[in-house]
Amino acid sequence: MFLLFAYAGVLNIIDGWLTYIGLRQGLIEESNPLMRGLFEVNAHFLWGYKLLIGILAIVLGIYFKPKAKPYIWKIALSFCCVLYTGIMCIHAYWLLHV
Repeated sequence: MFLLFAYAGVLNIIDGWLTYIGLRQGLIEESNPLMRGLFEVNAHFLWGYKLLIGILAIVLGIYFKPKAKPYIWKIALSFCCVLYTGIMCIHAYWLLHV
């Protein structure tokens, strides 16, 4: 399960960095209201938040050991990883078309 947490955490950090760069350079618009709000208050807040959440996911992967129904966690984390992989595809699309 650590690999799923780590994968989601690393992709979250990469997503935060690429979003930060894209927004700062005016290449993209943020559609997530929470992230847009953080960026509007201070551009560094978005990057810091995504970095913090990514690190937290990795740390959780190290220490979190579910005792009951671990398969539910694996399904949920797998779904999260698929979503973040899709987001990375969106980032790759705009990076290749800039």
